[in-house]
Amino acid sequence: MEESKEYQVIITDIAHLRIQEIYDFVVLNSPQQADEIVNTIYYKSMQLNKDPYRFPECLECPSKSKKYCNCIVKRSFRILYKIENQQIIVFYILHSKQSPSLIKRLKTS
Repeated sequence: MEESKEYQVIITDIAHLRIQEIYDFVVLNSPQQADEIVNTIYYKSMQLNKDPYRFPECLECPSKSKKYCNCIVKRSFRILYKIENQQIIVFYILHSKQSPSLIKRLKTS
């Protein structure tokens, strides 16, 4: 039986900041929902270690040298990450209503 490969998940400072901003915004109207959203974002991010290729490539982030993927969380948020060697780097959390042009500016990170 082949052993499954696990990846190391790294959440960047910018992604942590975005999660805090999301929490600060949602908590104004619903503290319980804010906790749930943040917990789900972190949980889904850490679950990427088992099979990061199960989510589609982020087509708004085309790149010749890197593959950017995204995972949808609760239909409102996207976890944007790249896969490099044995690492998954979560580099941004994006609300589904945010402009894809923001993603294009981030692709150099």
